[in-house]
Amino acid sequence: MRYEIKYNIKEVDLTKLKYLLKTHPYSFKSVYKIRQVNNIYFDTLNYENYIENIEGEKNRQKYRIRWYGDFYGISGDPYFEIKYKSGSLGWKDKLKIQSELDIKKNQKLTPNFKSLLKENYIKLFIKNYQFISPTLLNCYKREYFISNNEKFRITVDTNIQYFDPKKILNENKIPKEMNQIILEIKFEKNHYEELEKVTNFFPFRITKSSKYIMGVQKTKCLEE
Repeated sequence: MRYEIKYNIKEVDLTKLKYLLKTHPYSFKSVYKIRQVNNIYFDTLNYENYIENIEGEKNRQKYRIRWYGDFYGISGDPYFEIKYKSGSLGWKDKLKIQSELDIKKNQKLTPNFKSLLKENYIKLFIKNYQFISPTLLNCYKREYFISNNEKFRITVDTNIQYFDPKKILNENKIPKEMNQIILEIKFEKNHYEELEKVTNFFPFRITKSSKYIMGVQKTKCLEE
């Protein structure tokens, strides 16, 4: 269980943001390689998870399949995740999917992923698995940073793209969220007292920045 604080940044570009991280009193440095994150989100027919988030429900969860690398390639290492939130605290359960994932091959997602959920015993994870279906796909580039005392980690997400799973995917018509950067600060509960020392340096506001919510609204599955 850890705190997760997000910013939806439009005031500065990526170059300036990296400069802010570098010159921050906690001197954030880059770690790991930049990689592409891909997600398939699931919700009920009535979008219960979406509504709980919009209405500010303190305790909520969301379901997704996540993999890394080429969005249209074959992934041999996807995971099904349940992401839990209690206020700003978050944690997740993960289950390795024992099947390859090929978005280009499985363009009609709903029936195929119903079978995938069942075959991978995800029904043991969530009691109502038969009532959920894909409601959003997204992908983005993620960069990773860590503070000089290693207490705070930051991820920076750019090139965020959203897809409506109810439509056949078309690689040449990818809707793209322009000029959007999502910065997230992640840290353990026992470091909360230091948070202001990190956030006070940034010239932007903490916001609710759920990619699932923004993606559903952008692909017009639901109106805001």
